[in-house]
Amino acid sequence: METIIEGCKSIVPCEGKEDVITWIAHPKGQFIVLSAWNVFGRKAAVNTWHRLICSSPSISRHCFISWLAAGNKLKTLDTVAEWKGGVDITCVYCHGAVDSRDHLYFDCAFSTSIWKTVLHKLGERRIPRVWSFELQRASIKYKGKSLRAAIARSAWHACKYHIWKARNGNIFEGIALSESKVVECIKQDVECRLMGTKGLHQKVRNGC
Repeated sequence: METIIEGCKSIVPCEGKEDVITWIAHPKGQFIVLSAWNVFGRKAAVNTWHRLICSSPSISRHCFISWLAAGNKLKTLDTVAEWKGGVDITCVYCHGAVDSRDHLYFDCAFSTSIWKTVLHKLGERRIPRVWSFELQRASIKYKGKSLRAAIARSAWHACKYHIWKARNGNIFEGIALSESKVVECIKQDVECRLMGTKGLHQKVRNGC
């Protein structure tokens, strides 16, 4: 406000001319809501993963978990501890590291082994890396309409969902699924989704 007042003091009125209000944020001096938003609005970083989350074919509940994970909105124990004291925040699998989104995907030995197996089934012979790398890589590599991209996207979402489901079952129900069992659940969901998608089931049968 002080800056505005000081600026007004330097204005020299022109005799014989009417005052004209000009919106300097627009090249023609016109006030437009969009230009006001560009000046005063908060500019959020543009995410690169929205197409990965929204693209088909994928099961809705799988995409929802992927969306929560991408936005770091999963209720992992480190976030629960922020509003509820006395919570054991150690990973139920590692029993040492903090249970967080970045640990679960893919710093935890349990989830890393699962994702590595899924990657191998997708033809990617590599070791999983940190979450930010995997998310960015999937957003770039798994786009498109090809059968390979469709399978990879579906596997990506299914992997996030079943790892999260297995983790919750271990914590809240005491059910400890093996890595191979989780991989089998992922495989079954991907196959069922592809066979139930119009236009893709025939490609799968033909091996295209």
